[in-house]
Amino acid sequence: MNKQHILGFFDDLVRTPVFLFLCAMFLCGAAAGGLTGLRAGEGDGAAVLSGLLAELPAHVVQSTLCALIWVLLPLVCAFLRPRELLLSAVAAARGFVLAMTVAVSVGEGSVLIIGAGGLGSPAALYLAAAGVGHIGLVDGDVVDMSNLQRQIIHTTARVGAPKVESAATAIRALNPDVTVDTYYELVDASNIAGLIEPYDLVIDATDNFAAKFLINDACVLAGKPYIHAGVVGFAGQVMTVIPGEGPCYRCIFRDLPAAGEIPTCKEAGVLGAVVGVIGSLEATEAVKLIAGVGEPLVARMLTVDALTMNIRRVPLPKHVPDCPVCGEQPTITAIDPANYIQPACAI
Repeated sequence: MNKQHILGFFDDLVRTPVFLFLCAMFLCGAAAGGLTGLRAGEGDGAAVLSGLLAELPAHVVQSTLCALIWVLLPLVCAFLRPRELLLSAVAAARGFVLAMTVAVSVGEGSVLIIGAGGLGSPAALYLAAAGVGHIGLVDGDVVDMSNLQRQIIHTTARVGAPKVESAATAIRALNPDVTVDTYYELVDASNIAGLIEPYDLVIDATDNFAAKFLINDACVLAGKPYIHAGVVGFAGQVMTVIPGEGPCYRCIFRDLPAAGEIPTCKEAGVLGAVVGVIGSLEATEAVKLIAGVGEPLVARMLTVDALTMNIRRVPLPKHVPDCPVCGEQPTITAIDPANYIQPACAI
């Protein structure tokens, strides 16, 4: 840092509107002090002089301090690389505004999480921690000791309890301001429409294809945004479906796979940490959708391979004309229970 650098910085400073504004404030402070003194000393000349001496110094001192701060601040900035400091301050301010926007928005949001297991656990915890005002939990299973290596919302003390009640207990302990609704039942063709109706969006935290196709079809038919995710072994995937703005699950995966075609989670297993990562990504997508920030994974699928740590964002077709549920001539216009048979596997 040299003298020429500092002098140049001050030369630029005195040309700025902010500096001129502060100088005007200084003069206004002096004038305000003088006027206050005149009012206080209305009457003879001695009283006027006494009022000026009493009021003027306080206002001038305040203005002088403001001016000194403004002069000293750029001097400090000059030694701390002012450009980098300014850019950091701007970035911090933008981050603060974004954080406040998200915080206000999510408090008014509502999310239904279907599945309170491996994917639903991190999703529910992070949504509660983010301050989402209303969370619904759907699951018809109870907590088992074998669940705990990946279903982190549950504890050994709650083994045998319904998963939705165990998860609700954890959510309320984390954030008592969240309204939690529990549905101790399996989602099926008869109840899904009523379950998703009160919520802004849905998180698919299920573990089988029948449930995933059911959630997709119901949400598309209802015009309800939802976030899909799946995990097998060391691999996972996430995509966001906003009806009318991008492809749905059936656009990519047309029909349920035949029995034995794809290994189930019971056959292939899942790594608990991978389920945690994918469920956290679902929560991230949900917060973005509620707050209206960022770019959701619409017409894109994020894939994660934990064995190689290869993370890819795969582009998807924005419109599939022959999709049976959201295409130009859909063949699925209502939920037919015969099309959704739930396998027994449970993450």
